Amino acid sequence: MEELINDLGIAFRMDQSLDIKRTSQQIELVELLRRVVAEATNMPSNKDNVFEIIESDGPVYMKGDMQLLKRAFTNLIVNAIVHNPMGTKKRINGSRNRG
Repeated sequence: MEELINDLGIAFRMDQSLDIKRTSQQIELVELLRRVVAEATNMPSNKDNVFEIIESDGPVYMKGDMQLLKRAFTNLIVNAIVHNPMGTKKRINGSRNRG
């Protein structure tokens, strides 16, 4: 509940163009994706969902705000669950785009 309240506060400040404290740190994306998918699969209503994470040969790093990136990934995964039939395999590509 506290995380939801924080998210609403961030959304309000973004909407009002107010100054937002952002923390920028190096994030290993595949590890973050694994954690978000684990949280989603541990929810009782998601027992029949199948996730596949496609990983890069090595770690994929980016610099950004961990809380905002985690929230964005969570939203994408929840949308994939809600808007697809149960049992649909969800592939999440965490590999580096070489192009």
